[in-house]
Amino acid sequence: MSTLFPFIIVGLVSGSVYGIAALGLVLSYRTSGIFNFAQGAIAAVAAGLFYELHDVYHWNWGLAGVVTLVVVGVVLGLVMERVGYLLTGASTSMKIVATIGIMVSLIALFQVKLGAGNQTYPAFLPTSTFSIGGVFVGWDQVTIMALGLLLVLGLAAVLRFTTFGRETKAVVDDVTLLELSGVSGTSVRRRAWILSCMFGALSGVLIAPSLGLDATSLTLLVVESFGAAAIGRFVSLPWAYVGSLAIGVVGAVSTKYANTYSVLNGLPSSLPFLVLLVVLVFSRRGKLVEFGAMLQTRTVATLASPQARAIKMVVAVAVLCTVPFVFDTRIFDWSMALVYVILFMSLSLLVRTANQVSLCQMSFAAIGAVVMHHLVITASMPWLLALLVSGLALVPIGALIAIPALRISTLYVALATLGFGLLLEQQVFPTFLMFGNAVGTLDVTRPSFAPTATEYYFVVLACVLVIYFLVRAVERGALGRLLQARADAPVALTSLGSDVRIPGVLVFCLSAFVAGVAGALIGPIFGKVGPGDFQTVPTSLLLVVLLVLGAQAPGVGTLGAAIVAAIGIEVIPSFIGSYTTQNWLNLAFGVFAVQAAATSTGLRRRRQSRAAKDAAGGPDRPPASPTPVVPAPVAPLRAGDRVAG
Repeated sequence: MSTLFPFIIVGLVSGSVYGIAALGLVLSYRTSGIFNFAQGAIAAVAAGLFYELHDVYHWNWGLAGVVTLVVVGVVLGLVMERVGYLLTGASTSMKIVATIGIMVSLIALFQVKLGAGNQTYPAFLPTSTFSIGGVFVGWDQVTIMALGLLLVLGLAAVLRFTTFGRETKAVVDDVTLLELSGVSGTSVRRRAWILSCMFGALSGVLIAPSLGLDATSLTLLVVESFGAAAIGRFVSLPWAYVGSLAIGVVGAVSTKYANTYSVLNGLPSSLPFLVLLVVLVFSRRGKLVEFGAMLQTRTVATLASPQARAIKMVVAVAVLCTVPFVFDTRIFDWSMALVYVILFMSLSLLVRTANQVSLCQMSFAAIGAVVMHHLVITASMPWLLALLVSGLALVPIGALIAIPALRISTLYVALATLGFGLLLEQQVFPTFLMFGNAVGTLDVTRPSFAPTATEYYFVVLACVLVIYFLVRAVERGALGRLLQARADAPVALTSLGSDVRIPGVLVFCLSAFVAGVAGALIGPIFGKVGPGDFQTVPTSLLLVVLLVLGAQAPGVGTLGAAIVAAIGIEVIPSFIGSYTTQNWLNLAFGVFAVQAAATSTGLRRRRQSRAAKDAAGGPDRPPASPTPVVPAPVAPLRAGDRVAG
């Protein structure tokens, strides 16, 4: 036990930080119904601000910490509350898109100010130690553990014994009844959001000395608190904190055995995502409650006539055919843009058709790329057949995730796919199953019938067209109608004897197949693929943001939205070149995604308001009077008539 004690101490410290972030996450979710995917980015921004105040301007660490918590907590808390207000009545998928948009914007803002490199973050808490049973424990470690314990006990006491705590519970149970008593539900949510952002900011400040000043690392670390929140079923503060301690301790202890058993090398960092995935996949129906859940109404765009759509598609294809001759020096960038078009169409099957969100499309693409390498290089399979098999290899994987996850809700499907993507990236990518060779990349050759970059560009373009017609056939066919019915009226579909999970699983498998094909097409562009080509954060998250933005372009359909989004993620950055400018572009993408989600919600509310007015007779005329019922004349009774009863 003495040999494990140092690892247990380290685990309790990291678990305390997970717990602080998880407390804020659960608090905001319980009061607003919005799961804050931006909690990790809030932690990164707070760490960056504290670094500027303490290490650049040489403020006292206590004053710098207080100012950081107040500024980040209040400013971002107010921003999150306003976003939550604008998303009132929004579908879960739009809430996810909005918070991911905030996450993308905050990461970009961090990198604009502090850069993308991992800078040293000096320790600011006391570093002296004392001995317990021969093991030296730092006062900074004791401080973090004590602070986490005090915060969970204090927050639990506040929520249980104070007026604010009762109001917090009431705003979830019945906000209308709360406001009838004279308490503003908006005010309660605003205070909860400020507290939540303060907790997230504190977790970033405390963990940065051990990680360094890197936006992605800090964001991922606090994303690990999602696993702790899952243990508390996203509603229980004490269990979320206990779960965070357990995850921290098990992860730290596993590092002791990682050197002996190589299979455990990625376990410490991937354990929270494994816990998140296990809880979401194996929880019984009803155990995970989605606050703020509502009827998932699909937003159907007003499209042009079939003839106009055909003309637009012909024009788009004609323009794309001229690209190799106009931008011959950027043929690789445009080929990647076409691959992204396929990825966006794979995501469109879920977001635009079924109101579901997948945050692991790049992970699906990575598996497709690895399978393509083995089929073409190792097994010498014909190229086109290998491409088809690479996509089909993702179908059972998509079903494995979708079958248990889709029985819960849209939010938990998104969390399950995020957990799967991060788990795959940290635990499986470094192994022999994926990219775990000495070089870290896998070779993939172009087909023999398209050996040059220009010829291969047209091969990818042909694949885009095939996938487009496949997606359109699904959208307009029986499966598309089932998905629309599942999104609009799942209860009615169930009452007709249909299993609402079947169309969801089918479309998820098809989406995984298309993403796998896209991944298989990436390798031949550059001749090799590696783990850096398939990052979950931020690439998979940025796919969702840009798809929603592409869908906002006037008069676009599935292909148009995918092309617009692909230009945003690949073509425009390739022309800009400047890393700082690209970060500003990502910041704008995130802001516009929030605006698009809010605009979609506002349009829906206005439609519902007009429908209610029309049902009441319209705004300028009284409700239609019911048609008077005139009783039929009754003949008088005569002697000898029989009366019923």
